[in-house]
Amino acid sequence: MLTQTAFQFFTPAMIKDFPNNPALQELLAEQWTINLNGFTQQAMAGNPWNTANTPPPPNYYNPVNTMPPSTIDKAITWLPFPGRLRTYFGNNQHLTETNLLELADTGYYTDGAGKQQTFPVIPQYPCSVFDSQYFSSGSCGCVGSPKATIPYGPYGPRGWQDEYCEWSVERDTNNNITRIEFTCENPEYWNTLWMIDPETVLALYQNTLGKPQIKLADLYLLDQNGKPVIDPGTGRAAYNPLNKWNSGTVSNSTSGGAMHLTSTPNTLQTEIGLAAAATVLRNYPGGAQIPASDIQSLICSAQYGQFGRNSDPNIGAGVNGVAALGTSATLYNPPGLYLQLPPTGLNSVFKMQGVSDVTPYFTISRGGKQVTISTGITYSLNLHLTVQAPKGMPPLSQLQCYDPDTQQYTSLQWAGQISKNLQMLILAEAFKSNSQTPYACNTPLTTAYAQPLQLFHEGIYTAMVNQNIPNPVGFTMSLLSNSTYIAPLVKPNTQYNMVLTYAPSTSPSDIDPKNPTTWPTVTFADSAIKATIKAVNNNLTYAVPGNSYPSPAVALMLSLSVGAASTGLQGLYVTDVKQTGKGAIMPALLNVIN
Repeated sequence: MLTQTAFQFFTPAMIKDFPNNPALQELLAEQWTINLNGFTQQAMAGNPWNTANTPPPPNYYNPVNTMPPSTIDKAITWLPFPGRLRTYFGNNQHLTETNLLELADTGYYTDGAGKQQTFPVIPQYPCSVFDSQYFSSGSCGCVGSPKATIPYGPYGPRGWQDEYCEWSVERDTNNNITRIEFTCENPEYWNTLWMIDPETVLALYQNTLGKPQIKLADLYLLDQNGKPVIDPGTGRAAYNPLNKWNSGTVSNSTSGGAMHLTSTPNTLQTEIGLAAAATVLRNYPGGAQIPASDIQSLICSAQYGQFGRNSDPNIGAGVNGVAALGTSATLYNPPGLYLQLPPTGLNSVFKMQGVSDVTPYFTISRGGKQVTISTGITYSLNLHLTVQAPKGMPPLSQLQCYDPDTQQYTSLQWAGQISKNLQMLILAEAFKSNSQTPYACNTPLTTAYAQPLQLFHEGIYTAMVNQNIPNPVGFTMSLLSNSTYIAPLVKPNTQYNMVLTYAPSTSPSDIDPKNPTTWPTVTFADSAIKATIKAVNNNLTYAVPGNSYPSPAVALMLSLSVGAASTGLQGLYVTDVKQTGKGAIMPALLNVIN
């Protein structure tokens, strides 16, 4: 049995993917609640390992532990079209509007000479370049050289679609668009669903994408020999979140599709962490409080997301504005990211000659439940939108799309034209609590602590870290960046081979794979769980899920003896040899089940 709590997080959009099997639906609900409870615990830990002024958020609450007497609802919306494309390349800086649309759909654009190009490089330290009004060089987010550049990321087959909305496009032999899949479904839910019943995952892939040819084996995580990797927690083949039917922006009869989010920052665990961090009030370096209206200063000060996105700055500002009222906040249940159709109606921004109503071209293929918040406004909890011409109606290529930037209608050539007229949504709820004192900006600790990152069953880690993921800029990136923070399942009185990734308190080079005297110690809060380090890799670089860019880490190969441990989520410490003090525990990295 899974560990249960009285409170349950609802599945995204309150969707029931086991409508005819109440027993499996309850198992899914229990596992989903465990996972989100773990994500919330991690968010509420703050960052005591390597940054100052990132405390456990005083005005964020975990509904598993705190049931407020009454709530105040808050809706936060943003555009799903990648905002950073416009921040760095738009408004006549480098590229035309058509170039931006082409980039958003494919990761490439056609230059004036007719040649295909990918993303230009961007500043490595964006706050140094864009936020000099309040933050001087060397302070807060303004670190590093303003002239330093990096390849545009996030890296991945559609990593640049980083607004919690991704899409894939099918085209005919004349290059006309015939079908578009928009998704905002978080990867954690699909990994959880796979833990309960892979066959249901297969059926949902087939039905949602309209591809009955998809096979269960297509969704397996494979090892270097092409064999399925068995997850010791379930005893079944593990799931590959970047399988061939959920990878990239091009979809056809043999591969491609958008079932759930894949860009490394597009995770629900990140969303919860961002919301929690945003409840911490911030001051400018001069001492005045940063208002929620100054969204870019907030994000540069708090460092809870990427500058220039439509999502992170708006989400952070929305939650921060709630916290500034002396309230405690959390994500609305069911926590999720939801796609909204045009508030003025589809026919207000899309039209087609000879068609009086274009609504049949747009199908909410997953989700759709409506909720009315305390302000009286109703929102739709949409997870997946399919755009396709109904049988017997004119082709999709004849659709005319309103462009809010140029204020003109243009023929459909890119899915990004449609995304410009959609909205993304999260809902927060809050209750009156205590006011708080604002903090100065996020800065590195002078003396850092070893920070646990993720824990994996060894076979899953090995398969993921050895699989390279293609991306337009050619940056080396492994599938490990598309893992999740779902705690791996283990049973008492059992031995496991596992891998822990962590950020050391000093340089990874100080952890010598050939010298065990330089290795850290790993201890669990439950003393019945013992970890022995077998080997070390100090040359690991990956984007920890939720991060846009990769960073160095160390991988510890562990022999884990669970013993007579208590069931439920377990946290752990990593302590480097030269570290002063034990540091802080990272919660919910392991789940002990009966």
